[in-house]
Amino acid sequence: MAKIDTSYDPVTGIIETYHLNGDGKLVVEHGFDLEPTKRANKALFNERDNKWKGDANHHIASIPLPVYFQLKRRIGNDKKAFLKWLEDPDNRVFKTKPGRLA
Repeated sequence: MAKIDTSYDPVTGIIETYHLNGDGKLVVEHGFDLEPTKRANKALFNERDNKWKGDANHHIASIPLPVYFQLKRRIGNDKKAFLKWLEDPDNRVFKTKPGRLA
């Protein structure tokens, strides 16, 4: 495939790459860069304390939509499964507040 162009949105991290396939048809590949989300979440995580009293609403995570929809297809609306997923060391980059969730 011959690469034509790539677009990148630094705010959302969404990458689109445009190719021509062997038949001359345009193919769009969608990708995702987690770095903007990781940097923003790390900054929020580091400035917050791990207290959970008081306000019942706590911003605990920021998950990019492509990751969220993939997760949603896997676990549905299972809150315990979501919190367990968020506590997994591979997924902690999405947490914005310190402390144990599950």
